[in-house]
Amino acid sequence: MIFSSLFLLFFAGEYLGLTGEKLNGVEMIACGLATHYTLNARLAWIEERLGKLITDDPSVIENSLAQYGDLVYPDTRSVLYRQSKFSNGRIEDPVDCHQQAPQGSSIFRPSHCHFHQHIAQDNPHLRIQTIDKCFCHDTVEEITDALEKEVAESYDDWCSKALKKLKEASPLSLKVTLQSIREGRFQPLDQCLAREYRMSLNWISKMVSNDFCEGVRARLVDKDFAPKWDPPSLSEVTKDMVDCYFAPLSELEPELNLPTALREPSM
Repeated sequence: MIFSSLFLLFFAGEYLGLTGEKLNGVEMIACGLATHYTLNARLAWIEERLGKLITDDPSVIENSLAQYGDLVYPDTRSVLYRQSKFSNGRIEDPVDCHQQAPQGSSIFRPSHCHFHQHIAQDNPHLRIQTIDKCFCHDTVEEITDALEKEVAESYDDWCSKALKKLKEASPLSLKVTLQSIREGRFQPLDQCLAREYRMSLNWISKMVSNDFCEGVRARLVDKDFAPKWDPPSLSEVTKDMVDCYFAPLSELEPELNLPTALREPSM
């Protein structure tokens, strides 16, 4: 859930957090969650190069990483697919970029080409626009309604799958997740981690609901895939129930206090 709390690009965080979808490395580059992509074979070289640096200057680190980076973009099956090309968190004009990486391959071209930092908005395959339209709403109920409308109007299989996942999920967890994402969008990493640590402990404590354990039972223990959520519907989830997951921990359970004062100067 942490990744979705920090998602700042459009409403992809809401989509990922509420549906439970995952991103691969290429998609993390595409949405700005990661800055560089490289082959596993080069990781040892990168570690060696970074280990020899005697500065924390971001530009020096950036240049060092860029030497080993690869130009990548999501394949056509990705929810983040667009026809413009991505590299090291930037988007390149599709000029002289006609080859598509085969079967989800991440490597397209070396990272020494020049980049133009803009986003093509006229791509008909830009599914992120649908994500924005459906997941920008204030409540889970409104998001669900928007997806249902999109399914009825577009017959898009992707929308149907997203809607199905929301309807199968714990209603309480959906509302807690959405509130966490919205709060985390403008918070630094340490605050997101502390909040989600608090949420995790409150889920395990069963203070409000047994949905966490019920989900584990249905998917991993009995494997009947028929969880009995409590409460069973979105309309029965109250604001007080949701707020309990963000409440301070008891005196017996310390909060997560990260040593942020020890950050390096450039952080």
